[in-house]
Amino acid sequence: MESSRAQWIDARLDDLVGRIDRLESKIDARFNSLDARFDRLQQTLIGSMASVMLAFAAQIIFG
Repeated sequence: MESSRAQWIDARLDDLVGRIDRLESKIDARFNSLDARFDRLQQTLIGSMASVMLAFAAQIIFG
């Protein structure tokens, strides 16, 4: 009885490890997606700041 119970517990733990591995893969994919979004946001902010600085410089020079 104890041996079959131990095998059942081992099988359940193996299933749990598999589910956790799949969940970890999903989480990694979501974080990679989030990192890409932050990278695009950073590029947008840098471009916007450069535009504002150029407009400000043009106003000072030609203004």
